[in-house]
Amino acid sequence: MKIIKNLITKKPAFTVIGPFIGTFCVAITFHASIFQRNPQHFLQGLITPSIVLPMIGALFLITPFGYLFGFIPATITNLLFEHFFKEKILTANFLKAFGYGCLLCLMWMPFIFILTMLTWNNINVFLYVSLIMIVPSTLICTLIEWKKAMKNSPYLPLNKL
Repeated sequence: MKIIKNLITKKPAFTVIGPFIGTFCVAITFHASIFQRNPQHFLQGLITPSIVLPMIGALFLITPFGYLFGFIPATITNLLFEHFFKEKILTANFLKAFGYGCLLCLMWMPFIFILTMLTWNNINVFLYVSLIMIVPSTLICTLIEWKKAMKNSPYLPLNKL
């Protein structure tokens, strides 16, 4: 646990935690869609070892791939954050930090929209990628970066939150 905490405090939260949050959100939405189709079958499968054990195995298999696929967007988001908001986050309160996270989310929207239109996918793909993957991971990582900045901020009295 101490290794993870040191990794989070020394490295940007976007590249350390962001891909995992995106992978977790994707996994939850797939499980929610299965649950929505047949709740009784889904809940019965949760207690069946022949279903639970492959699900756990798939979790360990999917997590590294999710991290690899999410690392490049997380790095780009981190660069956007450092370029636009690194200095502003030092004096921001919670709502301003949340607003900066929302602006980071909006910076991704034109790129995703153009990519969706060029690949002839329907708008549901755009909504899924933007609302399920980008918004939660960007907002959580922005608030983690804000909290790290507040701990080291010279502007706060006694360095307390």
